[in-house]
Amino acid sequence: MRTIQLTKGYVATVDDEDFDRIAAHKWRALVKGPNLVYAIRTAYMDGRQKTVLMHREIRPDIVGDIDHQDGDGLNNGRVNLRPCSDSQNGGNRRK
Repeated sequence: MRTIQLTKGYVATVDDEDFDRIAAHKWRALVKGPNLVYAIRTAYMDGRQKTVLMHREIRPDIVGDIDHQDGDGLNNGRVNLRPCSDSQNGGNRRK
């Protein structure tokens, strides 16, 4: 596992095999709550600005919702990312 520095003092982790591709971009922290942070970047597609989630960039093969098994939105190792339904994903939210 390797780390990617984000804004606001956060760090995301990715597998060694994904590091070069992911580190080629500037990533920032998106704080969604006290215990929920994701790594995002901005991309321009078809002349429009789009937000790209790091976990989506790592696992584009997953259609639909992606769940971080350990509940850590910054742990973007492939084994931690799995497909899920919306209700399964909601069941992992911390209270």
